[in-house]
Amino acid sequence: MTDRDLLELIARQVAKLTEDVGELKVGQKNLELGQQNLEVGQQNLEVGQQNLEMGLKGLEARQQNLEAGQQNLEMGLKGLEARQQNLEVGQQNLEMGLKGLEARQQNLEAGQQNLEVGQKGLEMGLKGLEARQQNLEMMIEHDIKSKIDVLFDGHEQTRQQLNRIEKEVSRHEEIILRRIR
Repeated sequence: MTDRDLLELIARQVAKLTEDVGELKVGQKNLELGQQNLEVGQQNLEVGQQNLEMGLKGLEARQQNLEAGQQNLEMGLKGLEARQQNLEVGQQNLEMGLKGLEARQQNLEAGQQNLEVGQKGLEMGLKGLEARQQNLEMMIEHDIKSKIDVLFDGHEQTRQQLNRIEKEVSRHEEIILRRIR
């Protein structure tokens, strides 16, 4: 195999390594997108938590309305019908609030599932990156290192051959110089 062949082989190996590095970069971008999705899921969870807190405040306000209604009932018989209607309205509000809480709970559960799926995706991506890294390390260790060693051995042999030729030429020059004198 000539030096040129070896250089072309090394160039192909370098091109393959460059392609593998490009694939690793794509994997890294996918991981970054997964992380962004996780951040969006976290933001959704925070919004859901804020909604739950607002719903709780609404429930507390409704509870205060019910207590006011109870005080009105104690004040007199005339306001009983009006107060009963207020209680029914309050109950409807509580039911709507409960439905809202249930919907928010479902949203939180869906968000949690999305986070788990995203985490699994990140773990799979990380395992893939680790496997590719190991493959690259093995390829460098077994393929390229041995070829570089062969190149260095060839270079060393060429240098030794040149040294021998140089000594031989020097010896011939001395012989020629002696004959000329």
